[in-house]
Amino acid sequence: MPRSRRTVGGVPALLRVLGEQPELRPLLAVLCAVGALLAFTVVATVVMDGRVVGIDEWVLLAARKGLVRSPSTPVAEIALNITALGGFPVLTLVVLCVVGFLLVHRLPGRALYVVAVAAGGAGLQALLKGWFLRARPQVVQPLVSVHSWSFPSGHAMMSAAVYLAVGSLVAASIVGRRGKLYVLTVAIGLSGLVGASRVLLGVHYPSDVLAGWMAGLAWALVCWAALEMRLRTGPLRSAGQ
Repeated sequence: MPRSRRTVGGVPALLRVLGEQPELRPLLAVLCAVGALLAFTVVATVVMDGRVVGIDEWVLLAARKGLVRSPSTPVAEIALNITALGGFPVLTLVVLCVVGFLLVHRLPGRALYVVAVAAGGAGLQALLKGWFLRARPQVVQPLVSVHSWSFPSGHAMMSAAVYLAVGSLVAASIVGRRGKLYVLTVAIGLSGLVGASRVLLGVHYPSDVLAGWMAGLAWALVCWAALEMRLRTGPLRSAGQ
């Protein structure tokens, strides 16, 4: 007997439930943030114990021998362009444009959310790099010049945080579930491409990128939960936020 649409599980059903019971959104965001934080902790633990060095180096060597043999290969050129999407100039431009748009439409609460995600995420990734002090990969020659610590990947973390923050705002303004899924998929996809580019360029281990994704996701979710609770209980609600 075929299932009705109301009994189908998965992401569409979850989106429907959240649409019908918006008070659950902050709780779900916090739970997901905890899950991402636990995943980050696991990755950080195995990295600091040296249990993934062999896997990390094997992936870097395989990428260099199979895809990015020199800076002039098509894959290397694509990676160089994609990695810019997670760099400071591009992300700053994205944040400024989004914040300006929100302020023009008198949505200061959401504008503050984007600023908090970006500024807080930048500070957090700097603290994490200073805490773990993991050196950059030496097994391959990097195709770009970098001068900071390796763990976690700042590009992966910041692209995950910023693009998910912007995507969540866009998705919240869309009525249909398909549109929401599309926007969130694009946001996740952009972060995924940025992280992959860092490995292809030889400037990060895969574990650096994975940890960056988890940290960025956790931070964006914490800020989203704070925004949701503020909009429902704080003075922003009375201001039409």
